[in-house]
This record gives sequence, structure tokens and C-alpha cells, in this order.
Amino acid sequence: MFKLTDNNFAISGICRYKDEHGNEIKVERQDDDGFVAKIKFMNADVKADLLHFKAVYPLEEKGAYINMKYANGATGQEPDVVAGVSGFTEIVQRWIRMMYDIKNFSSSNSKHTWNSKLSRLMEYEELEPMLNPVFAVTKK
Repeated sequence: MFKLTDNNFAISGICRYKDEHGNEIKVERQDDDGFVAKIKFMNADVKADLLHFKAVYPLEEKGAYINMKYANGATGQEPDVVAGVSGFTEIVQRWIRMMYDIKNFSSSNSKHTWNSKLSRLMEYEELEPMLNPVFAVTKK
């Protein structure tokens, strides 16, 4: 399972994650609703291409193909690689939902209240450094 290891979302739009196998993910916000994601496997014989994503409104479920390359007999079926791909998919889905919720927060034609929108944003640990000061001010 991937854990957030470096959270610079508020400053540079970049977050880094690492799992128990040593696989690493870098996700970088590109614009209001897009991001790029890259996984680096601990197994140096397995490589994956950089993927570009756009959170489409209204939110749509679409698949993405992860183009992977193998060397020196690697097959992609190694447990650390399978776990890495699964975790990568979860992080990408999380970012698509997060980018959608960020866009929805600023939308005036949403049926959700400001409080419900804000509580949705608080579900993302990537946004905590930006949102915690807001809650500190509102609690006084």
C-alpha cells in the first residue's frame, strides 16, 4: 500500500508516494483539472511510461493503459510489480476524484453546500496543509 512521503501539492503541485516494496509514485498537477503520474518500480527490470490524465466533468469512469517494458526475464507478474500497479491505479483514481472535487468546490452550479464541498476536500491528505489553516481560523 502506498503512503504519501512528500507532500508539496500546495507549493509545486507534486506529491510522492512509496510502498512497502520500494516502488515509488510521483504525481504532478498540470493545470486546473489535469495531472501526470509516473511509477518507478523497485525492480529495475520493469519500467512504465508517464501517464497524463484529465479529470473530466461530469466525472466519467474511463480506463487507462499502462505501457510497461520488461528486461532480463521480468514478466510483470512479480508480487512487488503487481502490488505496484494496483497501488498506482488506486492513487490515479484518488487524484481524479480529488481534482474533480477541487473543481466542484469552486463551481457555483453544484447542488452541494459549501460545507459538504469542504468536508469532501478534507478527505484528501494531500490538501491538509492548505485546509488546516482554514479550519484553525473558523474554530476560533
